[in-house]
Amino acid sequence: MMEFFTHFTNFIGHLAPKQLKKYLLGVLLIVGLLTVSLKYFIYTKSHELVTRIKRLEKLDGKISDMQDKYEMLLGEEERIQGLLNKHKDFNIKSYFETFYKEQHITPEAGWDADARSINEKFDEIALSATFKDQTTEKLVKILEEIEKKEILSVKSLNVKTDKDKKISFDIVIATIKAK
Repeated sequence: MMEFFTHFTNFIGHLAPKQLKKYLLGVLLIVGLLTVSLKYFIYTKSHELVTRIKRLEKLDGKISDMQDKYEMLLGEEERIQGLLNKHKDFNIKSYFETFYKEQHITPEAGWDADARSINEKFDEIALSATFKDQTTEKLVKILEEIEKKEILSVKSLNVKTDKDKKISFDIVIATIKAK
């Protein structure tokens, strides 16, 4: 190693000043190019890594949101299962027949319940009926009574104004049943 330095010093010492400037300029140019290349490489890699980190942070946020929604759905599923256990023998058709008699209203002919699958655990049973010649007060009372029955929900309501300040309405009530 010492020999290399001795040889190098002898080589530099025998160079003319112009040649020394050329060699120094060449070395400085090479060092400068290496420095710029290294900086560019570090910049592009760091930019790429920052972009990846930002993507991962977004995905982490989405995963957290999905986990929160999943936990909320589990809670809702437990609530529904509790309602179903509480009202094991609930039949929407029987309930509706009793309900409209108690409310002293008569639905138009053709009302019926219809079942559709919500997911692998539950079916939704919806019953649609039409009532004519009713008052707004009667509709409000009907909706209040349906709301009291926690296993039922009003899925849709379409109100039309008739003559003589009467209304007609189409209502769809629904319940859930375990498969």
